[in-house]
Amino acid sequence: SKENLGEKYNLVQVLIIDLISKIYQGFWYEQNDLNVNFSPLKEILKDWNSKYKKRNILFNGVYDYSSLIGFYIGSGDNSVFEKFENYFKNKDKMSHSAQVVNDVSDYSSVYDENVKSYQDAFSDIRNGIITQPTFELIKDKVILDALKNPQLTKEVNWRKKVIDILIKKNVVAKIKKETEKSYAQNINFWKKIMNVDSELLFNTYSIL
Repeated sequence: SKENLGEKYNLVQVLIIDLISKIYQGFWYEQNDLNVNFSPLKEILKDWNSKYKKRNILFNGVYDYSSLIGFYIGSGDNSVFEKFENYFKNKDKMSHSAQVVNDVSDYSSVYDENVKSYQDAFSDIRNGIITQPTFELIKDKVILDALKNPQLTKEVNWRKKVIDILIKKNVVAKIKKETEKSYAQNINFWKKIMNVDSELLFNTYSIL
């Protein structure tokens, strides 16, 4: 990489090391700010949205920066990083939206007893982590019961109740609307802000 990137190597190295570091920070924030096993629920719910978003962005900076780094390597234009941060200052980055989608997918009716607990369905709530789907239903007794007794999340009846509530409260539809807006903003950044005219490059950045 150093030989191929030349003078661009140093900045790329710094950015990748920073992304890796932020993943570890994200786990720290998740444990201390979003996990009922380490903090009282009342404290977690205070300004929950900003805590959750911070954790997601720290976890998934690669969703944002893979395309930015690719653009920088290809063009030599390092202003892309500042423009990106300025544009998304008050918008949802893909790092956040992608993690929200991931957290919603955790609310699945499938339970595989042969898979480790941190990988299977409802693992976030079982481990005490207040992700968006849990937050949206936090006033429902079925959720509060599971936070006190995590083994409930493995019961079929509990799962059916939760999925029924998700549907009735249109939680998935709400989240889909939010993430679609985030994706549209990401498309706008590359099309309008960075003026990527090449269809091939534009679609490549969109995929990244």
